[in-house]
Amino acid sequence: GPGTGGGVGILCCNNVSFVPVSLSTPLCVVAVCIFVGRLITVCSVYLPPGGVYSHCDLADLFDQLPVPFIIVGDFNAHHLSWGCASSDARATHFHGGSRSFSAIDLSLCSPFLVTSVKWQRDDDLHDSDHFPIFISLNDTSAPPVASLLKWKLDCADWNLYQRSLKIDPTIILQSSINVAVDHLTSAILCAAGSSIPKSTGHPRHFSKPWWNEECRAAQKLKQRAWRIFCRFPTTTNLVFFRRLRAKAKFVCRQCQKDLWNRYVLTINHQVSAKKLWSKVRAFAGRPHIPPLPILRIGGDLVSDPQRVCDEIGSKFSFNSSSDHYSTKFQKFKNEAERTRISLGLSGLEDYNLNNIASCVPSFAFSSLFVDDFGLAMRSALMSTLERQLQLALHRLERWSDENGFCFSSQKTVCIHFCRLRNLHLDPDLTLNGTALPVVQTARFLGILLDSKLSFVDHPRFEQFYVTRHNPLLSFGIFVRTLSENFSLPFDSVAVVPLGLAPWSLVSPTCDFSLCVLRKSDTLPAEYLQLFYSHREEFKHFTPIFTDGSKQADVVGAAALCCGRTMSETLNGQSSIFSAEIVAIELALKHVFDAGHRQVFIYTDSLSALKALSVLSDHVDSALRLLVLLQNAGISVCFMWIPSHIGVPGNEAADMAAKAACSVRSDAPVFGADLLALLRRQVLGVWQSHWERETENKLFQIKPKIVCWQSAFVQSRRDEVALCRLRIGHCRLTHGFLMSRDPLPMCVADGVQLSVAHIFTACSRFSIFRFHCFGHRSLLSLDVLDDCH
Repeated sequence: GPGTGGGVGILCCNNVSFVPVSLSTPLCVVAVCIFVGRLITVCSVYLPPGGVYSHCDLADLFDQLPVPFIIVGDFNAHHLSWGCASSDARATHFHGGSRSFSAIDLSLCSPFLVTSVKWQRDDDLHDSDHFPIFISLNDTSAPPVASLLKWKLDCADWNLYQRSLKIDPTIILQSSINVAVDHLTSAILCAAGSSIPKSTGHPRHFSKPWWNEECRAAQKLKQRAWRIFCRFPTTTNLVFFRRLRAKAKFVCRQCQKDLWNRYVLTINHQVSAKKLWSKVRAFAGRPHIPPLPILRIGGDLVSDPQRVCDEIGSKFSFNSSSDHYSTKFQKFKNEAERTRISLGLSGLEDYNLNNIASCVPSFAFSSLFVDDFGLAMRSALMSTLERQLQLALHRLERWSDENGFCFSSQKTVCIHFCRLRNLHLDPDLTLNGTALPVVQTARFLGILLDSKLSFVDHPRFEQFYVTRHNPLLSFGIFVRTLSENFSLPFDSVAVVPLGLAPWSLVSPTCDFSLCVLRKSDTLPAEYLQLFYSHREEFKHFTPIFTDGSKQADVVGAAALCCGRTMSETLNGQSSIFSAEIVAIELALKHVFDAGHRQVFIYTDSLSALKALSVLSDHVDSALRLLVLLQNAGISVCFMWIPSHIGVPGNEAADMAAKAACSVRSDAPVFGADLLALLRRQVLGVWQSHWERETENKLFQIKPKIVCWQSAFVQSRRDEVALCRLRIGHCRLTHGFLMSRDPLPMCVADGVQLSVAHIFTACSRFSIFRFHCFGHRSLLSLDVLDDCH
């Protein structure tokens, strides 16, 4: 509002499409256009009492509002025409001082909306002095608000989907690209409709979890007292109503507080962020249903769902159509689409975006990160600089025509780095016939660059980025900083192939029968007997033994089949888990090349087999090979066997893996191993900083930065109590700081009372210490360490 005496606002539900309406008026108003089957303008007005308003102000407001409109609000206008002096169902305001009712909340609408709306007042004040007013549309053509239909992929029947998917290869190979895409899309949707269920689309009812019978009973008593006061508006009944209203409010707040406290006690390190915030949203009872947007096209508001979808689809179609491509690239595109794609074991095809640097002249410097490209050059002569940069831009234009890329004219800018104080010319450059604007500041890879390279504006820009959801300035800057600070081998990271389709994955057959026996309680001879019994049962399967080894900073993997050894040396930063997976991949590649039809692979890595059995993302390469073998009709089974029990094949594979560790290798490191390396180095730097904090009392409690197993408890109350005992803070010893009492002293020993004194030296508790710890002498709080 214009002053501190009042204000106006409109709250719109998350699942309702709306756009604000700009108004130019001295009145305190706000308006939005909402879509409820059709566009309706809703305007909220507040006219403070005692203000002077003319008829022209209201008439000007009516002219600015798009029709049809509904105007609601507190006009503070009293007149008998709308029942201001009555206390019947038309009263909208209750004045507690005079115990009187009035109708000062007015509702106005367009003339042709009179027969389409229904006005109704709620009989409950809901702890306010204004009665809530409900305005509903009688038009049944308005569709109900429903959530978007979603595919339930977790409940999908992928076997039925594979059987229902009917794709005609003739249409794919011989028809045009549009016909082939339409056929493939319809086939996928038809198969998905019969095998993948959808959500109902009905709006969910979000109830308040803290609402219980006690709250319901308190609200009923409050409403009953209000009805009595409405019939007999006496002072006694008003006081009785206010008491019950205060009691109902207290009961609801207490129930909310109790439920929230119980929920907070269940929060520990094992609760995921997704589960935590889902519970918080459930407490608030707020639905999260994305509404269909209202588009503004040519000054007109478009709200019809069909037209909105058509406009968005046509925009996407226009942006991705072939009309933007050059003639040369369209010819290349048509030839490439007729080329058959090989889906064998060939390497990944390189994206043609990566060869953009090859067209840049040698005298210019280029930088490419994802889709951000930078071109730079330095020179003392502006004419030379301008000519050579323009030459590089011409080459980029030819490259974009040949590869089908288009540089955005809105995002491409030029910045001239120069510290000369005198007047000097800026370069005059063009790209695709459009002049590039010369700016003073530009953002590239999370850094705000200015023409003087002073980085004055960058701290404010950094603070803006930190306040957003992602605290990192930019992924590129973050990775570069890690690479420089921790010497991480980011340049030699292994390329991870794209994931397989979920319906093509089949969990392999894994035998974990030997895991039932504990190795510490089982003799090697018993293991051997069970292994040879298994081999006798599956003697027609070709056995393959795999193993991985890590010695110092050298890692090796090996597989053994029918006297033939396959080995490979990995990067020194690789883990033993990666070595075991690589050994299994060596075995699978050998099966593919040797032509075995039935194979049993034996490995002593239980973690690798469990990752395969649950189709983990860390074993995508092995799963890809398994899919190819299954499609070729080759049966592959796995079995876990304990290591170093005398199985000849396992011992030979172990020796071959150790032999592969004899030489170092510059092989690429896996992403999971790189993450583990980063975690170890960060913890190492953290530990070195922590060891210098010798004067910190917390260092005496926990000198090593490791996870305490004693913290893995289900109750947060127990974690808090144990933590406060360790740091020595509790109400008994530090309560005097809040109550301003004297320093607490031990009655038995006459010294200052502390947690350490109670556990180690207090004579009053010597019997309890002897009962709990025996004859052990406690010199410190070691009893609260993790090992205890």
